Amino acid sequence: MDTNFIKQQFHFEDFDHFAEMVGNGELEHAQLDLGRFQGSLIQIINGPVILGVHKMNRTVLQQGFGLRGFTTFMIPGNMEQRISWRKHVLRGNCIGILKSGMEHNAVTLPNLFGTPVSISNDYLMELSVLLGYPNFTEFIRKHEMIVIDVNNAVKIQEMIVGLCNTKIFNETMFTYELPKLIIRSISDLNKQDQKDFHTSPNLIFNKAQDYIHGNINENIHVLEICKEIGVSERNLRYVFNNKIGFGPKKYIDNLKLNKVRKELLMNGNERVNILANKYGLWHAGKFASDYKRLFGELPSKTKNY
Repeated sequence: MDTNFIKQQFHFEDFDHFAEMVGNGELEHAQLDLGRFQGSLIQIINGPVILGVHKMNRTVLQQGFGLRGFTTFMIPGNMEQRISWRKHVLRGNCIGILKSGMEHNAVTLPNLFGTPVSISNDYLMELSVLLGYPNFTEFIRKHEMIVIDVNNAVKIQEMIVGLCNTKIFNETMFTYELPKLIIRSISDLNKQDQKDFHTSPNLIFNKAQDYIHGNINENIHVLEICKEIGVSERNLRYVFNNKIGFGPKKYIDNLKLNKVRKELLMNGNERVNILANKYGLWHAGKFASDYKRLFGELPSKTKNY
């Protein structure tokens, strides 16, 4: 077995612990729906390849930047998955591509099963040339998401699950066969025209997110968003419900609550009402009630951690 091989496995009953452990690549997480959080993480590292298997039962926003020095391929763990990935929707036969240091935004729906594979840029270029695809890194630089052949998607998913569950580490399978299958599955489409996935609903969601995150300290109204991006309120609500399972108002409120919680955990000396007011949460009783419904505890308990 290679001495560089590392396998870690975790189970989580606490969202903050989960967010801390999966924060590779300068990523931050926010829980966007109500209910007790449960999740798990398997991470395998061997030289230039990092494989992660993430499972979560709640809707989670992921923001930040890609792992520096690596290209990450976000692969749904099965054909039933649906992940809001940057400006696209990843389904079972899709691969999301996150380049080194690229700004990232994703919303994962409840019961996520995601299997990101990160490959060092140097090794990715070396292997793609070895396999006869010298233009591979240039090709993926132009894409954020690729739709691959269904049979290849199933093969990749089965290989990842097998690597995670086996008790005997197979270095060749992990470091060579899996990256090779990913490269070839994507390269098979290199000569084909990829459909433009910047469809209207995805653009609406992306523009709304940009506005919300850029004005999160303000008292944001849904009609303001509609006016800013030029859509009807009905259309905006439909897009959000279709993408993440609930409307823009709930998205805004839960994002604000996550911001307050993060600051309470980082600076417990700050008064709760000051932090709530900072994000436009003026009604103390409603704020405390909403906070408890989302995180399972009052803000005063978080403050005293």
